[in-house]
Amino acid sequence: MIRLLLTLCFIYSAQVFSQESEYKYVPERNTAEYYFGSLNRGKDISDVAKWYDEFAKWAATQGDAYDSMTVALLQPYFHSDLDSHDFMWVNNWPDSSAQYKGLEVWTRDPKANALFAKLPAKNSQVVNTTQWTISQPSSTDVGNFIVAQYNSCKLNEGTNLRTFYDVYVDFAKMAQEKGDVQGRKLIIPGAGYDGDADFIRLVYASNVSERGEGIEFWRSELYDTDERRALYGLAECGNGSIYVGPVLRSPN
Repeated sequence: MIRLLLTLCFIYSAQVFSQESEYKYVPERNTAEYYFGSLNRGKDISDVAKWYDEFAKWAATQGDAYDSMTVALLQPYFHSDLDSHDFMWVNNWPDSSAQYKGLEVWTRDPKANALFAKLPAKNSQVVNTTQWTISQPSSTDVGNFIVAQYNSCKLNEGTNLRTFYDVYVDFAKMAQEKGDVQGRKLIIPGAGYDGDADFIRLVYASNVSERGEGIEFWRSELYDTDERRALYGLAECGNGSIYVGPVLRSPN
């Protein structure tokens, strides 16, 4: 019996190792929450930023629950439906444990409920996501006025997300070796998402002009490369939207 159990364990371990060894990289994961909001009458985005200041004061009284959270307050700029929302509040967490620890504090504290009631906006959609990091931008410091482009993507037949991830990381490594400073992520939408994309491709930069330089760099230095050509045909991406706004909170 013991020999049989050891044999079964060996076979299972070998299968898991074989599956993982098919891929070149192990995804670096984090979680993120996307809150799509519309401003109350007579309010503007500066009122939401002021509300964040009140949130930050409250969060500072909650021990280490929010120490690892990053917050960005983004507004749609190039978008197919500018009437659908006025801003997108994005919380990034290192993992689900940290995220749900923060969520527990937020939902159980009466002071948080009172604070939320003061938000000068209403959320129309909240989406929970898992994100796989491809590359980092030049900086994620508080105060950066970032630009982020999101594209909805569908995998082509015969391609899975891990395969796409490996090829995309190869591309990003090559790009950064050449001097590219764009951040890249693959976003896997979860609860709250009502679209049909397999993943959302995010490309973002630490400031607005840096993104423009990155686009020109892609055209001149990255497009005509084997790594870029390897991505061709793996997925179809469209419906792009571009957002701009400040980083309000960062563990850095």
